[in-house]
Amino acid sequence: MKKWRLPSAEASNISASPPASARRAGGCTMRALWPAFGWAFALTVPLLCIELVGVLQGRQRSFWDWLGFVAMDLGFVLPFTTFAAGIRHHCVPRRTSRGAAIGAGIVAGSTTYFLWALAGPLAEHAAVAREDRIDAAPSPFGADTPAGILRNIRYVEANPPEDGNYSLSIDQPERAPPEWLRLLLHMPIVLAVFAVINTVIGLLIAQLTSGLPPPVRRNARLGAAVAGGVAFFAVVASAGSYARDWTETSGVLAAWGPLALPLAEAFALWAWVRVRSHGSPPTGEPIG
Repeated sequence: MKKWRLPSAEASNISASPPASARRAGGCTMRALWPAFGWAFALTVPLLCIELVGVLQGRQRSFWDWLGFVAMDLGFVLPFTTFAAGIRHHCVPRRTSRGAAIGAGIVAGSTTYFLWALAGPLAEHAAVAREDRIDAAPSPFGADTPAGILRNIRYVEANPPEDGNYSLSIDQPERAPPEWLRLLLHMPIVLAVFAVINTVIGLLIAQLTSGLPPPVRRNARLGAAVAGGVAFFAVVASAGSYARDWTETSGVLAAWGPLALPLAEAFALWAWVRVRSHGSPPTGEPIG
């Protein structure tokens, strides 16, 4: 039987490293993450300083307390700073930049979910369980990870309060409204999805402002980032307000509903980019 063998040039191409475009996309994804994580750490420091004030006033904090603070604060702030990752889209050609920006958003979103849904709750539970405290006790359902929240939901649905009075107090998880618990269950996923959407918004804003003078471009991008982040935070805070009647409100809808705002913003910006770029080549101007 005749044996077929590839020519040496083709064989070398198959065994070679990934294409240059893929390498550029991977490198751009990593470079795009630096400003996102840098801003997230910078914004987390003031939140930790607030806790430090409590320590200086005599409040005891353990290693697990601080680990929980860092994980929860960083996990909450990071989705808002992924806008900066989208701004870095000019480091590779446009087609590759879209995948690189979305890849950066997925990495940041996965980090957000890990910090907000796993690392933070586990650290907080360890802080309560391993310390002899008089002001708090470990939850009978474990840490507020997805598994612990699901156990809490099943218990409350099977054993509703006899007097019908639910409570949002962390000291009474057995009386928590199931819909409130569903809100807590879905919020880490929502924040992770927002991280990806916010990256895309940053990418679109970068394209729309690429032709502006550097000072104007920088201010326009900063203003868009702050306005979009504050608006989404306000909608999330309103949807998850303690003042709402959580026996009648859908926790799933309250968690996912706020995403309509950044989705609408991304769609509007995408349409604007399409209109402006129709028949016009990309400018490829540097980031200011």
